[in-house]
Amino acid sequence: MNAQTSKVYQKNIAALELLFPGIEKQLQSIAGTEEALSFETARDGRVTVKRKGIYLHSKFAPIKEAEKLIQQIDFSQHEGVIFFGFGLGYYLEAYLSQSDSLENPKPIIILEPSAQRFLQSLEARPLDHLFQESSLYLLIGTEAQTIANLLGQLPRGTRFQAVKLRPLYDQVKEEFRPFEEKIHNYLQREEVN
Repeated sequence: MNAQTSKVYQKNIAALELLFPGIEKQLQSIAGTEEALSFETARDGRVTVKRKGIYLHSKFAPIKEAEKLIQQIDFSQHEGVIFFGFGLGYYLEAYLSQSDSLENPKPIIILEPSAQRFLQSLEARPLDHLFQESSLYLLIGTEAQTIANLLGQLPRGTRFQAVKLRPLYDQVKEEFRPFEEKIHNYLQREEVN
């Protein structure tokens, strides 16, 4: 980590610590040694990222890509959203900029099975403005049962829209599968009751 990425990382961690005290130590204690993400400057000047040679966000305009995806989803029929993969937070940023979450907070769940990937993303760009959302739930490097426990604590009948960081999701489907099974089981129980 160079001085610039260290400064960005510290600012992001400080914002996270306000919502989730002790999160840095917790994440560092469970972070593995997976292959490092590769950060690059996209054509529009923003940061983009590759994992195993595949771009997780656009190499041309990552925020525009995220905005386009988010605008195509009808969130009006859902009381919350689950992001499968964090990447560099562009999808979350696009969602927050188009939602009425400040007036009408909806649960936002970030599901990132790899604490190491998440910690690396905190080095890439300022994300502190995204970590001010009181309805934000971070499930980073946790067991699949954690999502079932969280869903059980939310108001009964809460419907979620899934948003998948498709390039990452396609690479690590096996990491997301146990979480999807828990979500599916939870939804089935909700329909029966």
